[in-house]
Amino acid sequence: SESPIAGVTAQALCHAIKQNNPSFHVEYVPYEHDFKSLIARVEKIVSNNDLLLIQGAGKINLLAQFLQK
Repeated sequence: SESPIAGVTAQALCHAIKQNNPSFHVEYVPYEHDFKSLIARVEKIVSNNDLLLIQGAGKINLLAQFLQK
């Protein structure tokens, strides 16, 4: 496991994207252990042709498999 880098967070990335691209809709959705509620939140936000950036380590990579269905 890597040590965190101060100031480098998903929230900071979302903020930077919003500042540099004000027309982009950017929303931070924190990880939840219950994939069903996480998927429900993501499905309310994401539409066809949107870019969904999933960042993290561990089980978060499984989220993409659930969202493809």
